[in-house]
Amino acid sequence: MKNAFLFFIAMGAAIVFIFQSCSDKASFSAAPSRQELAFDHNGVGDYGTGGGGYSCVQGQRLAIYIDPEKSGQVVESNYLGSVVSYSGQDDAKANYNYYSDSAHPIVGPTPLGFESNVFFYEDMSGLNLNLFANIDAGGSTDNIWDVDIKVEGNDLDDRVLLSDDNSELKEVSPSYYQGRFHYWSNTDGGVIGPMKKDVGIKVLFQFQETGDIHSARFYSANGFSFKLESSSLNISSFIIVNEGYEECTAK
Repeated sequence: MKNAFLFFIAMGAAIVFIFQSCSDKASFSAAPSRQELAFDHNGVGDYGTGGGGYSCVQGQRLAIYIDPEKSGQVVESNYLGSVVSYSGQDDAKANYNYYSDSAHPIVGPTPLGFESNVFFYEDMSGLNLNLFANIDAGGSTDNIWDVDIKVEGNDLDDRVLLSDDNSELKEVSPSYYQGRFHYWSNTDGGVIGPMKKDVGIKVLFQFQETGDIHSARFYSANGFSFKLESSSLNISSFIIVNEGYEECTAK
């Protein structure tokens, strides 16, 4: 049997999510253009679809890369995997299921004490970024959690759809958001959207303060979740890229 050969070629622009460690309250730096992202396009001509003894499939994915250096640069060796957005009958705000000052998602991950959860929920309007920390009636008894989020390439169509609690997640300028959360034995977080599903949207998400949050995860509707950590950071920066790709295997 022939040895399998697998490689990926990233194409096009990107949705980029950058989560920054709580240890450094840095301001946003200029995001790199798609051409600056660290993908190697060498050999594309040699490995063209169906040529050279390889069978290739093209597609689009939401790929996660950890970014422990907070560089905003995609490094292939830091690839964790790809995620699938959740979806359901309700719109994103209703799906968050906010009551008792807390999140109770109808479709999505179950909140956990001392953990920050992030995921996409897709409704008729597009993709919606969901984020929350902690759990209702448990977990941390007193914690501060601060995040900054910047959306680019979405024609300023996104907005705060829900803030948990009221006014703690704000749009401070067009497509730039700040979450300044303080919770006591409940959750805080919110929903930002809608975002187009097209390649070309960038979202920078930075942790500025995490307090007693022990871990952060990005959840996928296919049952997987990705712990957002590096060898040196309990909560690491990471990037999500909505990217075109080509996957090839030996025939």
